[in-house]
Amino acid sequence: MDRAPWHKSEKSREFFRKNKYWLKILLFPPATPDRNPTEFCWKITREDLTSIISFKNVKELKEELDEYWGKHTFTHKMSHYLKW
Repeated sequence: MDRAPWHKSEKSREFFRKNKYWLKILLFPPATPDRNPTEFCWKITREDLTSIISFKNVKELKEELDEYWGKHTFTHKMSHYLKW
């Protein structure tokens, strides 16, 4: 988790509580997007999809994101995210 405000919302906290039996929360250091693998995924998504297409509405955006993420495999070099 990167400490974004939406990760602290009641809806998020409820999801974490309901799924704590299998979900482990890790907090990324503040102001370090280069250490956050989620930011890598968003960067690729922006480059491949959201920066080159206009969406009519939020529903269409969500559908396109679901389709893109369903087909795309993100590859990370996980050692990049470890603190040395």
